[in-house]
Amino acid sequence: MTFDSATCGSCWDLTFNNTTISVVALDHAGAGTFNIAQEAMDALTHGNAVFLGRVNAVATMVGPMQACEPGSRTSNGRSQGRE
Repeated sequence: MTFDSATCGSCWDLTFNNTTISVVALDHAGAGTFNIAQEAMDALTHGNAVFLGRVNAVATMVGPMQACEPGSRTSNGRSQGRE
């Protein structure tokens, strides 16, 4: 994503070790890179953000920002990003 990109504000699923969280992309962090808060990283890594530092997650763009709102999408009967 670059300055004034059409993907700014888009919703993405990040998946690591069968855990998926949803994030909204706001700024460029480097090709193939997401810079997420420790709280989000802890949710993705089951509390291991500090220990792991960084992980290789699968990123999937799922739509506009509204797609990241709680209850907007479901998988296996639960909201995405809520484990």
